[in-house]
Amino acid sequence: MVSPGKRVVDVGTDHAYIPMYLVEEGVAECAVAGDVNAGPCDIARTHISSKGLDSKITVCLSNGLEDIAVTKEDSVVIAGMGGLLMKEILTRSRDKILGVRELILQPQSEIGELRRYLWNQGLFIADEDAVFEDGKFYFIMKVYPGQKSPVSYSDIQLEYGPVLLDKRHPVLKEYLIRQKGINEEIISGLKKRPSGPNIERRLLEVGGLLSRIDKALGDYYEM
Repeated sequence: MVSPGKRVVDVGTDHAYIPMYLVEEGVAECAVAGDVNAGPCDIARTHISSKGLDSKITVCLSNGLEDIAVTKEDSVVIAGMGGLLMKEILTRSRDKILGVRELILQPQSEIGELRRYLWNQGLFIADEDAVFEDGKFYFIMKVYPGQKSPVSYSDIQLEYGPVLLDKRHPVLKEYLIRQKGINEEIISGLKKRPSGPNIERRLLEVGGLLSRIDKALGDYYEM
């Protein structure tokens, strides 16, 4: 998802695998590997040195982008963390975010909430992809700051991805079918429990989610 260019800034780099890969593959000329904790930074430096990439990848101890200077040529990658934490990072560095070329985001949770945040902030979701590996689903977005989408999105689109739905992405279909089964089991289990306000509230909540899943499958996929 990263466009070929000059520099990549990887926020929450951990072991620096992403910037190392992008530099080795020639997608980026150089990179910044940033992390909020000193331990991962030390590990990242060791990995970078082992590949002889010290001159091309700089390690920076930084809380999000707070201590990293960015330019309009940079691609900023934030991957492998919860959507709420991503939202917090983007909010704290909003002025910086608006000045970069693109954002590549891969949230592990709260994906719909992150999409809604991006939409409300005028951050255009230009492309999306989905991967299923080792029993887990991964959703990736390419976002262009300052380019609001020319169309409005429905709640279904923001929940499951406007681009993924338009593509009729097969991995998203697999994800929706799995989520449908999980939530049907939850409803079945709830109905076996003694009735009460909490159970009824939970049934409404899960029932609403199941309805949205069914609508996404019905509107975009042939079942």
